[in-house]
Amino acid sequence: MKPGDHQVFEDPDAEVESFRQALEARLEEEKILLEEEREGALKRIEELEQRSLAEAEEEWNRYEEALITSTGSFAEDLRGEITSLLDPVLEKVLTEEFVEIAVRAILPPAPRGLGGGRPF
Repeated sequence: MKPGDHQVFEDPDAEVESFRQALEARLEEEKILLEEEREGALKRIEELEQRSLAEAEEEWNRYEEALITSTGSFAEDLRGEITSLLDPVLEKVLTEEFVEIAVRAILPPAPRGLGGGRPF
């Protein structure tokens, strides 16, 4: 270097220290921003969790209501089906009993011999 030339850095150690301090300050600012973002993200996650729980509870309540309703209608449908199946059977049984009682009342008892027991 010539005697009249200016040095680019007067004190390189001071410049490095100044740069280091600036980087540390920026790092602290970034840490603070990241912490704020993390807290915000955690808060949003918690809100989503609460909303999801509320939605799940609502869906479960709707499911229970639908189950109760369908159970009641299933029981009514089942009663109707059983009635429609049993009515003809009961009608036939009652008709047979009525005919048998009427025949016994009209006809004298059949002799128990060759034919066996019943008159018809």
